[in-house]
Amino acid sequence: MQKSLAILTSTFENAIVLTGDSILVKPLDDDFFTSEPFTTYGLINWQDFTKRYTSPLFYQVADHKVDTVRVRDGPFELPESRQVSSRKADQLFPLHDRKGTIPDNTSDGGLMVINKVKHWKTLLLATYYNLNGNACFYQLLTQSANSAEKETFAAAATVLDIPFYNVKTNVEANGFWYNNEYRGVGMLQFDPVVDNYAVQEFTDKYKDESPEFLTDANFKNFISESSEKKSAMFFRVNYPRLLPIELIDDKFIVKENGDRIRMFSDAKYFSTDLENSIWRVMNDYICHFELKCSYLKRHFKDERKSKVDREKFCGEGMKQHLLWLTGGR
Repeated sequence: MQKSLAILTSTFENAIVLTGDSILVKPLDDDFFTSEPFTTYGLINWQDFTKRYTSPLFYQVADHKVDTVRVRDGPFELPESRQVSSRKADQLFPLHDRKGTIPDNTSDGGLMVINKVKHWKTLLLATYYNLNGNACFYQLLTQSANSAEKETFAAAATVLDIPFYNVKTNVEANGFWYNNEYRGVGMLQFDPVVDNYAVQEFTDKYKDESPEFLTDANFKNFISESSEKKSAMFFRVNYPRLLPIELIDDKFIVKENGDRIRMFSDAKYFSTDLENSIWRVMNDYICHFELKCSYLKRHFKDERKSKVDREKFCGEGMKQHLLWLTGGR
């Protein structure tokens, strides 16, 4: 509910929704809002990891027709030459590959870009869904008791038949290995401008001579061939969040046996300096600038002891981990 109200009451025509756990791993240039696909669609939606599980009843409640035509292969939009219709669509086609449905996958709740002029109806309907979310729409959109605000924008645009851009490059996990177990800590989301170019190049290459090649699986292989066809833009570190006191005190990054870990594994999208830089920034604000905020007040409650406790944390926890990350630099 908070996101839809925040966007509605914002004075900006274009709005980027970013949760506090999102880190830019490449510059967000000024021409982002004047580039495709945003100029055409006015709403960009990123995928989450899981397949969509919106109930068929949602479309009945919304009085929105689900056609018998298959227009997608997963998140990948099929050209007209590959779209097929069948009276047995309920048995033959995945529900969310069909015309009139919200595309796969589920939506990432931490990212969205929207033009409020093009999508003012979308915003109003999404707000309505959220106002009645717990009573009705959250259950229909996710078939669970969890909040489903993240699904309401794509749902509203779909019901209103207002086109939006669903990023086709799949979200990727990033994390670390420890004791032969992998622990994901964050999600890499990709640049929609590069994604749009890749979709166009892939479609143009095969639509005439080999249209049967235009599938989601083949698109994934196509963009993996070159680093120019996919470019990470956001890194959402949300499992766990970058809360330095908890990460150290709860033995997440410093184990009982003294082992230390890097949370981020090597990636072609950023270097290990990213993690070093993040910890340097946290160290500066907590230990040097002595920032006053609700997070630190929650941990250093007693004013008489807070300075001593902060200095102890900085000297024994933060400093030691930062020195280890940077190799003593």
